[in-house]
Amino acid sequence: MFINNEGYILTNFHIGSIIDDYFVTVNGKRIKAEVVKSNKDVDLLLLKINHKSKGLPIIKKDFKKIGQEVFAIGTPLDKTLEKTVTKGIISNYRKMNGVDFIQSDVSINSGNSGGPLINKFGEVLAINTLKMNQSNTNGIGFAIDINYALKMLNIKKL
Repeated sequence: MFINNEGYILTNFHIGSIIDDYFVTVNGKRIKAEVVKSNKDVDLLLLKINHKSKGLPIIKKDFKKIGQEVFAIGTPLDKTLEKTVTKGIISNYRKMNGVDFIQSDVSINSGNSGGPLINKFGEVLAINTLKMNQSNTNGIGFAIDINYALKMLNIKKL
């Protein structure tokens, strides 16, 4: 997801952890991206492309509430399902392995990783990262809190 108008993209490390060259498709155009920062332990990757694109606004932490309606945007499974939006609520806040997560019941799948979890105003709350994959579980997703992500990558100004 674009986090500012200068071509910076914040996503999950695991989506590209086994490749050397990164490419981003913007309006049908494939653009080479460079790695600016990464943190494998926290599963974060900051890329930059030479393209101006409107970034999503980042929310302030004080405005995230349990029970709040949220939306995930992504490409679940494959490109035939690109630009899919799903809706749910914030279920709770969790710290797992030292990482600040927002737990939600939004339907997310593997292609949602690295995409935004937003509120009804389009403000980014978190980065969709993983879902619970155990038997007898359904609708338990986790997204890295956006303010935590920015702090871990030492991003002070967007």
